Amino acid sequence: MDFQAKVNMGIAQGWHGDFASANPHVSVLGSDGMYPTGTGGVKVGSFVWVDETTYSTTPALVNKGSGSPVGFVAREWNGVITSWQAVVSNTIPQGVMVTAYAKGEFLVVLTEDVGAVKRGDEVYADPTTGALSNAATKGAVTTHYTYTASGNVGDVVSISAWI
Repeated sequence: MDFQAKVNMGIAQGWHGDFASANPHVSVLGSDGMYPTGTGGVKVGSFVWVDETTYSTTPALVNKGSGSPVGFVAREWNGVITSWQAVVSNTIPQGVMVTAYAKGEFLVVLTEDVGAVKRGDEVYADPTTGALSNAATKGAVTTHYTYTASGNVGDVVSISAWI
């Protein structure tokens, strides 16, 4: 178990991948309303693409692709902890059914790869990992989401496909 390294003085706004509002969200329609995850699983709080080649009869969601991603994987339930003595996982394992959202509002943590953002900036994704990316990053693709608040590295901000 990890040793506590920080104490928050207030209640957290939320976690990476959480729903940011009670506004409508639109799921990406799969064969049974959901898709299985593809090779390597998918990360919670990331963008996904449909892979038609993972399984012979059913397309799967993966964290890499070309063009704009089909949706965002929300933190509806935690990933399954499969590593020996791990305390947390944000990976949904291969083959597990998952819902991707084409539209909605979600909380994300700004990483070094993203940098500071301003309200109204477009959200970009890395097409090799599905993670948030900076527009200047080589190969970054548009996601049809925008930032609804300004923030710096380490901040939790919301993104929306409705704005």
